[in-house]
Amino acid sequence: MCYFVIFAIQLAIEMKSKTLCFLISMIVTSGYCQDSLMRILNEKFPALELKQDLAFIRNKAQFKKYNHDGLLLAGKVNFNRLYDSIESVIDEKGAMSRLDFFYLTAPLVRMLKDDGSLYNLRGNYSYGNQGKKKVIFAEKSVIPLLLQIFNDTVYVTGDSTALYQSRLISINGIPAKKIVSEIFRLTSFTGDRYYRKYGYGYLPLYHYPELCFSLFGFHDKVEIEYMPPDTKTTIFKELQLTAIGDSLFKAIEEKPAERLRYRLFFRANDAVLRIIPMRNDVINVDEMNGLFKTLSESPPETLIIDLSYCYYSSDIFWLVMLNYLFEGELWLYGYHKEPVDLAKYSREKMKKSQMVKGKFSRIDRGNSYNGKIYLITGPYTASAAVRFADIMRYNHIATGFFGRETMIMNPSYDFPTLHYLPVTGLVLYLSYTFFDALDSNRNMSGFMPDVIIQPDNITEARENRSDQVVIEKVLEFIHKE
Repeated sequence: MCYFVIFAIQLAIEMKSKTLCFLISMIVTSGYCQDSLMRILNEKFPALELKQDLAFIRNKAQFKKYNHDGLLLAGKVNFNRLYDSIESVIDEKGAMSRLDFFYLTAPLVRMLKDDGSLYNLRGNYSYGNQGKKKVIFAEKSVIPLLLQIFNDTVYVTGDSTALYQSRLISINGIPAKKIVSEIFRLTSFTGDRYYRKYGYGYLPLYHYPELCFSLFGFHDKVEIEYMPPDTKTTIFKELQLTAIGDSLFKAIEEKPAERLRYRLFFRANDAVLRIIPMRNDVINVDEMNGLFKTLSESPPETLIIDLSYCYYSSDIFWLVMLNYLFEGELWLYGYHKEPVDLAKYSREKMKKSQMVKGKFSRIDRGNSYNGKIYLITGPYTASAAVRFADIMRYNHIATGFFGRETMIMNPSYDFPTLHYLPVTGLVLYLSYTFFDALDSNRNMSGFMPDVIIQPDNITEARENRSDQVVIEKVLEFIHKE
């Protein structure tokens, strides 16, 4: 509670003023005296305590909950060299602020090349004593913008803002590209790698108010320099910011309504099966039977499986689907020492999984698809969907692969788990399972399609909802070939 309120309460008690007490209580409950974000970020810790947090990062990366060496992609020598140099800086300083410690250690987290990693200033101090309700800080630093970066140019996306489809040039005179680059660099190895390679990405600025405040001093209001769509005119606009945790911030963060997990549609003799993110969904075998029955009733010459937006799915889902596309032995995952019998392996996994409704014996192989299969991947093909694409290529089940490189690497660390550093409370997500590529490559890239097919300009990128532009280009390419 701030000193003003404490003083005012004492004064009200002395004056025996019920009205003043009531007004003060309303001020307190409405969050008038929120804590200062800058005070928290600038809080200093002695070197001995900071080295505990540093050791925590190393231990979680190297030993905890990994089924493989957490330093495999970073390289132990390089990692330890950077670790030692960070430790030396901490010793030399004697004490450091929470903010300076974050800046100092962010390169160490990024070096792990963990696709699920996320390092941020949104620490456990942002959620109050119960760990649930977000603290409303005094500083208003939430910028309610979702950004799309295409060909190294920043655009505003999201239908909820009047700036929709505008090109964002700067905020308070700081180039938009610099803002994007700095946030990616400090928080996400995956986003940073892909942005630097392709000048592409999505960035919800409202997820990083602490960084926007500490890096660029954005608070209360900012001046946006932008160019409306289809014009060459530059406009300056004042944008009011909001506080972390208030009602507007919560509205911005609301998740969209759930949609169907997949969509099947036909184009003449072609069928397109588009898979969307599936969060903890139960796989219904009868539902899968119905899907492939629809395919078998009017068998298409080609089946295009679009994974371009499947950023979350389960390996058991793809395992069940594989039984409608393939029969016999195949290589499944990098940790297998030899091919496995798909039916036998699936039966055992389905028995143990709580995410499958229906036994293996319910799979109707009479409706299996036997024609040509093509896959579409994109930046947001991730997790188990990348492993499915790898299986389809390595075992020659699919005829061709189109689209764009996946943002998630192949090989990759997956299944991130949440940690808070014990001293500073900084948030750290690290993955605990390593999935090797079936060809055991270490090329530090995502899954690469055979043929790059993508939107050629920002207009096509905007029209590419549900990947429709790319799907039509793939169909055109296949029939030309």
